[in-house]
Amino acid sequence: MNEEERKQISQAIIEGLTRNVEEFYLETGLTHRNGQHMLRWDYIYTNIAKNLVGSKLKLVKICRGIFTFDLIINEEEKIVYSVIKEKNLSTIKRNKNSNHYMWALASINKNIEQKVKQLSLFANDNIDEKFYNEVIAEIGFIPENYKTVLIDDLNKNFPVVYLCQLDKDLNELSKILIGKNSFVEYEFNNINVDEKEESRVEIKLKQKAKDKVEVRIRKEKDDKISI
Repeated sequence: MNEEERKQISQAIIEGLTRNVEEFYLETGLTHRNGQHMLRWDYIYTNIAKNLVGSKLKLVKICRGIFTFDLIINEEEKIVYSVIKEKNLSTIKRNKNSNHYMWALASINKNIEQKVKQLSLFANDNIDEKFYNEVIAEIGFIPENYKTVLIDDLNKNFPVVYLCQLDKDLNELSKILIGKNSFVEYEFNNINVDEKEESRVEIKLKQKAKDKVEVRIRKEKDDKISI
């Protein structure tokens, strides 16, 4: 995954998590509202697919029972990526007896060096082999590596997106910052930012965001008056 692909994926995720849901409904013309959560993820994956047009990466929809989810694949390098929130990954790791699809995907990394000191805590032999074979049939190749695009949305207004290499027990072997949000613009980096500098940047961007909102409110009022 090159720098531009990381940027495009991060942008789709961050925009989907932070945009006003009302704008989604206006854009799509949907008249029923069965839940904002799924609408956001539909928006995110739709835009990931659009942003990756012309890239060596593509989105593949996988079915498991009545549920569907999307994987990002790189057929040339035989890599599979999934997108998940950090808190959900932690929950899956703790439930070592589950047959969540991430355990099946993580089994792709059986030959990657493991994080030994956590091995006994999160080892999982309850792999859904049938599902794993269905994934291979759907993507059209045997993957050699599985990575995850990890979302830290502890601060709902400033989600952060990482690219992580996992071992077969879902432990993080590497973690690269690939995108973070400020209301008015995106920052994309491949290295960690100094915490003090990050705080100064966020304060400045929050003020820009506030100014932008005020301008939009004034414009909306002017439009109503003109009507």
